[in-house]
Amino acid sequence: SFIDNRGMRALLAAAEILDEPTYRRPALRWGRIMMERQRPDGGYRMGYGITSRGEECYVADGGEIAVGIARLAADSTGRQRQEFMASLDAYMAYRESFRVPTGGIGVGWCLTDYGRRPLTRLETPTRILAPEMNTYTITCTLAAAYAHAALHGSRPLEHRAEADAMWLLPRVKALHGAAIESLQYAHALTNDPTQRAIYADAIERAFSAKLREAGAAGSSWWLFGGSRSALDLGGLAYVLACLGDDPALRAEMMRATCLMFSPDSPESVLATTRLAKPGHDGWIYICYGTLGLVDVIQPIVSMDGLVPGLTPGR
Repeated sequence: SFIDNRGMRALLAAAEILDEPTYRRPALRWGRIMMERQRPDGGYRMGYGITSRGEECYVADGGEIAVGIARLAADSTGRQRQEFMASLDAYMAYRESFRVPTGGIGVGWCLTDYGRRPLTRLETPTRILAPEMNTYTITCTLAAAYAHAALHGSRPLEHRAEADAMWLLPRVKALHGAAIESLQYAHALTNDPTQRAIYADAIERAFSAKLREAGAAGSSWWLFGGSRSALDLGGLAYVLACLGDDPALRAEMMRATCLMFSPDSPESVLATTRLAKPGHDGWIYICYGTLGLVDVIQPIVSMDGLVPGLTPGR
């Protein structure tokens, strides 16, 4: 489900770009299923991890699902919006229940001990914290934290998301995949000009500079990490729309878009959709890549409704 949420957000954006409201239906159906299957403790069921030994529930996966729920809440009104917001509130409480005194957030309920290296098997679901060894938990949930604060219009919730960002930034050297998505949301949704400048600097140093290098080397970076770096296409679109134009980055965005979506490219998303079984990484590529494509076509459309008046160039 951490993969599917990106596909659903791409469908919501496509509904707007193409003026085709029927594309909202599968996204809404996905959201309802996520809510129906949400655990009593607020964690989102991930689509895997339910075994004879018990059920795993990672905070990180839930945070990625929560961005899809937040986007659906922003796109909804009345009772439907209230239901999505209640689900999002429940997940954020689950996330907070794994907070440690030093500010990090733990992994979740696990059948593997992620607090040890090498990893060891657990016989029953166990609360695992160890945020310093698993920084990806905040990496994958920061976008949801900022979206949650924005939807509530809550400064205390925004300050909590800000603290998460400031905990994370010294601990990451590069922003790719879910990391650039989270920093994109942080930059877009913060109401603090000082924080926005901090996030812009981090994006330049740990994302834009590295994409310039990758472009100069002719790298197929969108296939890295099991295609998780296909999310970087959306990051490029955001940078160019909201942090200022850059000829090298614009050229790289267009090179990537052509190779990712040309019917003549052997590594294109279109070629992947024609596979009988795209597999796990193929499904990531389709969903993550297409979420970037909608923002190339119409900048920041994937975040529509989360902040009134959010426009390119902010």
